[in-house]
Amino acid sequence: MFATSLERIAVEIGYRDQDVTRTGRGLSWEPYYSSSLGNLSGGCRIDWTLTVSTQRIPRSRLTAWVSQAIRDAATLADDFDIDMAATLRMDTNLKPGPAIAAFFRWSDQSMVDDDSPASGQGCASGWQGTVLPASCRGDSRLDAGLGLAQEFHAGKGTIRFSLSGRYTRHIDDRLSRQNDDETSTGPNEYAATCLVEFDFGPGVKAGPHAD
Repeated sequence: MFATSLERIAVEIGYRDQDVTRTGRGLSWEPYYSSSLGNLSGGCRIDWTLTVSTQRIPRSRLTAWVSQAIRDAATLADDFDIDMAATLRMDTNLKPGPAIAAFFRWSDQSMVDDDSPASGQGCASGWQGTVLPASCRGDSRLDAGLGLAQEFHAGKGTIRFSLSGRYTRHIDDRLSRQNDDETSTGPNEYAATCLVEFDFGPGVKAGPHAD
């Protein structure tokens, strides 16, 4: 939908089922195997996404989108699990200067409390009770990224330089925060990429990758 010549709104809804021959609760959308109950894969998943973008800022596009996934989870006997994410992204083309992309994202991998947690589950900050809070299930995180790309013409060829970086802050309270092993995830992550491309034919124009 085009609200104006500069604004665009998009809605996407999807339904998927891993195995339509299997029904009932206690299945899992993700591949799942329990030594006591067997293979519990074969669940369903419903997704929706709302995207809004505007080009009212000169030489730029501002995009925001919110998405949610409602899915079967074998660990939840009576509820669907819910994933959710929200992203804000800015793309700016300063030609003949660089193209710049920046984004900020919040995401939560599991937003449902577990009223029948396994013995190995818990919270890093300590947990008492019979219901495991959603903050102790799945990965919750904040991501921020910045990228830029610049083209240089050399004769008939083109040299394209791009640089991107990303910072992630894990904000959930999973018990794995206290585990000192290869499977634990620290609260902070950093990533950086530098790319140089040489094109000896006609120049190819592309934007930077901030994420």
